[in-house]
Amino acid sequence: MHLVVDAHENRYVATADVKGAYLHAEIDDYVILKLDSEVVVCKLNPRYRDLVVMERNKKVLYMRLLKALYGCVKSALLWYSLYVDTLKNLGFELNQYDLCVAKKTSTTGSVQ
Repeated sequence: MHLVVDAHENRYVATADVKGAYLHAEIDDYVILKLDSEVVVCKLNPRYRDLVVMERNKKVLYMRLLKALYGCVKSALLWYSLYVDTLKNLGFELNQYDLCVAKKTSTTGSVQ
């Protein structure tokens, strides 16, 4: 339906994908991540070796999340809130029927 309206009103349309989107959102809960893979713990970042503990004969590293991470229940909501706030601050308004669509009206005829 959006395409019909956009074409009828001669609108400029753009889509975007944000790489690592969730990592842009601050996590507001105290979330501990348990890593128990030797590859992740020892080979990717050697500076964490002193923090590794042994549990049931496995190397384990506990880390506190500071950013939203894919797979956490609240991450999608945190990212969406950041997305909406950013677009609103740039002068966009959300479509009341599809909250993942935003528009910005420009009187100059150019997109900013």
